[in-house]
Amino acid sequence: MKATKRLIMTFVAVFAMALALSVTSISAQAATKKKKVTMLTGEKASIYVIGGKIKSVSSSKKKVCAAKKKGKDCIITAKKAGKAKVTIKTTNGSLVYTVTVKSNPFKVSCTPLSADTLLVEVKNSSNVYFESATISNTLCDAAGIPVTTKNCYIYNLGANDTAYATIKVYETGIDLTKTMSTVPEYSRSIDYKYSKYNGVQISEPYLEGRYVKERVSTNYSNKRGYVKVAVDIAFYNAAGQIIKVDTDTFSLDNINKVKTSYGNLMPSDAVSYAIISKRVFKKEY
Repeated sequence: MKATKRLIMTFVAVFAMALALSVTSISAQAATKKKKVTMLTGEKASIYVIGGKIKSVSSSKKKVCAAKKKGKDCIITAKKAGKAKVTIKTTNGSLVYTVTVKSNPFKVSCTPLSADTLLVEVKNSSNVYFESATISNTLCDAAGIPVTTKNCYIYNLGANDTAYATIKVYETGIDLTKTMSTVPEYSRSIDYKYSKYNGVQISEPYLEGRYVKERVSTNYSNKRGYVKVAVDIAFYNAAGQIIKVDTDTFSLDNINKVKTSYGNLMPSDAVSYAIISKRVFKKEY
């Protein structure tokens, strides 16, 4: 229950900021404003109307998404997959949101790499873009009874992308094959338009001292956007087995076109390393 509350609180905060920026003042003579929004089941969006007072709110399909007035805001709650129209009538005109609700797109699988290391794989099966996500992993004993919970984090997960992370386990009596994983929190902005971007060059990773680094560059020129990059690097032991995964993230724009990662410390038992996932997309407004 606590996880559910955290999820809702997170998205109320995120969407309140995003929508307050995107819904501008409406004059009395202005025509009805229309906007399309994609939400996921369980999300809440808080719409703050600038330049007018909300008179009423309504949803064409309350089972898909509910809408209610709360003070100066309109709260939209995504309930199940489908499409609905939310109408917000104000003293200066109307706002109509076409809301498409989609199911949670994450598929998480866990693979024990050793008695104390777990590889977490996260697949995004939708065309929705995420800038970060928290993966909550419940570790259990041999009987499947929960013992503890460990979180890992993935970044810049674009449409149909796959990301990786590893977890180190120090507790005793854990059977990693019994791990149960969920995605209780994630962040994105519906104030931006996301899409795939192919104009980034990512170098092969290289060793500098004890740290593995890579360099990214782009010719991106749009002043109204950014390029988000994530690179997952796997470290291998002498037997060719993955022992650790680290992630480097980058934010590029029309000014900052070249960046080098800070570097990831190479484990003492690692003999090689390689990129196992590259994720690149642009966000523009």
